[in-house]
Amino acid sequence: MKPIIFGILVLISFSIFIWTMNRFVRFMLKGRAFDGELTEWGARVGDVLVYFFGQKSVIREPSSYHHALIFWGFCIIAGGTGELMVKGLWHDFSYEMILGGTLNGVFKFVLDATNLVVLCIMMYSYFRRLVLKPRLIPMSGDAALILGMISVLCITHFLHNGFEMAHAEITAPGTIASHSYM
Repeated sequence: MKPIIFGILVLISFSIFIWTMNRFVRFMLKGRAFDGELTEWGARVGDVLVYFFGQKSVIREPSSYHHALIFWGFCIIAGGTGELMVKGLWHDFSYEMILGGTLNGVFKFVLDATNLVVLCIMMYSYFRRLVLKPRLIPMSGDAALILGMISVLCITHFLHNGFEMAHAEITAPGTIASHSYM
């Protein structure tokens, strides 16, 4: 029954996401047409790699390095969240089925470490906005919501792992859950 309820919630979430993206696409299509040619694909892809994934514009400012760490950490955390979502529908699923034991263990270790680092950066971000109060970085409602949601995501990771390890210990005394190393 629980996977069915979770599946319905996932379906509702994806439906809202598709509806929102549809609104954005319709808004963009109202703009003027592009008459030029789409050339220099290599340079365009390079810019995506450098400016989006590499966060070049963000790390130009030395006081903004933590923003890049949040972004890169969030990319790794998204992978762990994906596994958690599939587990909600299919309890026996694990990346171990795809990656094998060793790579899965490495990924889980990196995921645990990343969640810890990102959670520490979230605490620093709250401290910076509430106590240090940099001139151009106010604590807005949007900022509080984003920092809070990322923090909840990290805390959820640790709670899930803790409960799963406790369950493994209760159901099979003497065993250690094989999915977390921190």
